[in-house]
Formats: sequence, C-alpha cells, structure tokens
Amino acid sequence: MLVDASGKPHSLKSNKTEGIVNQLKIHRKFGSPHVSLLELYLHEAGSKTFKNFPTQEVFLVVEKRAKTLQKQLFGYQVLPFTHQKNEQSEDFGIFTLQNPFPPQPQTAAVTLWRAQRTEAKGGFLELAQHLSAFAESESKLLSRPLGFVVVTYCRVCRNLCLIHKRDEARCYRCFTPFTGQPLPAVHDIQLSKYWKK
Repeated sequence: MLVDASGKPHSLKSNKTEGIVNQLKIHRKFGSPHVSLLELYLHEAGSKTFKNFPTQEVFLVVEKRAKTLQKQLFGYQVLPFTHQKNEQSEDFGIFTLQNPFPPQPQTAAVTLWRAQRTEAKGGFLELAQHLSAFAESESKLLSRPLGFVVVTYCRVCRNLCLIHKRDEARCYRCFTPFTGQPLPAVHDIQLSKYWKK
C-alpha cells in the first residue's frame, strides 16, 4: 500500500480481502506449512502520518482483514516503512517504526496473528526436497560448505544456482546479474512441475 506525503493511503484494497484469502488458500492447498499475509505500507518521504501509523482509515481495513484471516487460521503481519530524502531530494535510506511488541525486537514487521502451522506436504514438500537435494549436491560440486545460502533461479540460462551470503548476485553459469532479469513465462521454469493447478 502507498501512503502519500499528506498521509492519504492509496490502493488499500479494502474490498479485496476475499481475493487475498483465496490466494492464501492456494498456497495452503499446495502444501505450504506456514501461510501468512505480509502487508507493506510504503510512506512517501516526509509523510505526516508515518510516526502515528496506522491512521483511522488504515486501521479499519487492517482490523477487518485481521478478523477474516484469523478465522481461516492464516498469519498476518504489517510492515510500515518510509524513504528519507536529504536536502538535495535524494533518497538516502529506508526507515521503519520500532516494533511495539517485546517478543519480537529484531523485526520491524508487526505480527497481528500467527499462522497455524501445518505439516509440509504435496507440491511444496516435493519442491523443498528438490531444492534441498540440489543445495547439498551443488555444495559438494563447488567444494564449499553449505552455510547460509540461497537457491536462485537464473531466468537467462534457466538453471538453479547456489549463492552464498558474500557471493556476487550473478549466475555462475552464464555470468548474468540476477537483478534486472526479465520475468519468465511459467513454462520456462523447470520447477513448474511441482505446482499442480
């Protein structure tokens, strides 16, 4: 959601809650064990309402959505943040509000409801097992310990890559940077067989 400098929210999608819930149900049906909605509230630099988030208008939407998500046992998190600009009107950082709930001091996202955790199954479990096996075999092939890694899909050469925390964000097969790559068609993704419609 966008919040302009005057504090007016745009694209709140207040009447889209049913559609959002249906999307979350698809993830649950796919076998994901922990399904939550994370809503980002991007405040324009200098927004008058950022420090007093949420405004009444936003609160009413969040409250209604929270009740609906709770009934379906989905999680719900809200993350307000803003850009800051210097005297030359250049962006110089992104800022969030301090989380008001003590159990989660390390995260800026506010958890309104925790999702009911279920067992991983179906396509999600198959995909997770496939990615885990790839990470282990690729780690041995590259002669590097697993550590903190990300399995990334290169849209150019259509291969998976195992990227370590300090690695450059580029494919080590075709050397294309991951940023700015075009979105693939669904049939281009080799892992699409795990998504059963």
